Amino acid sequence: MRLIDPNMPDDPDSKINTIIDKIHEEWKLGKHDPETGLKNLTGLVFLDNYQYLEPEFDTEGNKVKGGKGKALLNLYRDMADKLAAKGVPREEMAVIHDYPKQEQKLALFDDINAGKVRILFGSTQKMGRRHERATAHEVDDRRRFPVAARRP
Repeated sequence: MRLIDPNMPDDPDSKINTIIDKIHEEWKLGKHDPETGLKNLTGLVFLDNYQYLEPEFDTEGNKVKGGKGKALLNLYRDMADKLAAKGVPREEMAVIHDYPKQEQKLALFDDINAGKVRILFGSTQKMGRRHERATAHEVDDRRRFPVAARRP
């Protein structure tokens, strides 16, 4: 509901908060265990509808279509804040949209494959690459994007 109205209260039983709990549990279970030799696993969080943008208007007061207004709610940041509050180190989380250049993405993917980045947030379009240590969490928001409904 907060993507529709960012002033709505944060419901502890919402889909997002339920997924945060699952991500946190898998993060704990996916840590490197010296006794078993298990590797650090990375959770990929696919979220295409991730922010509420303040609408932009032209000089005549008309809403600008496709305008890039100020983000009043960004679920990537909101989820990362909540996971940090649960004890996930911020350096183990990343948002793929913060890595616009190809060389930055390659370095990020190296960190993921090395087990340094354990939780990666991003859209389906930006995170289409496979990773060696990945477990996936998908917020099913495809209904607003018919083309994305065909993704596996």
